[in-house]
Amino acid sequence: MAATQLPTYLTQRYLGWKATKYQENKAWFRHLADMGQHPRAMVISCCDSRVHVTAIFGSDTGEFFIHRNIANLVPPYLPDGD
Repeated sequence: MAATQLPTYLTQRYLGWKATKYQENKAWFRHLADMGQHPRAMVISCCDSRVHVTAIFGSDTGEFFIHRNIANLVPPYLPDGD
C-alpha cells in the first residue's frame, strides 16, 4: 500500500463524517479553527481503543488536550532529566 492510500473503510467513514457531522457543525469547526487551541485541561489516558475520553467527561471537540499512551503512565519529574 502506498503511503498516500488509506484503507477503504477509513476513507468511507471520513466522507460520511464530512457529509453529516461536519456539515451540521460547520460553524463550530470554523470557530475552533479561528480561535486556535485553548483546552481546559490535559488528560493522560490509556491508548485502549475502548476508552473514549470525550465521552467519559462529556466534553466538546477541543475542550481537552488528550495524550494517549500505554497504561496511561506518567513518569516522575526529575530535574536532572535522568
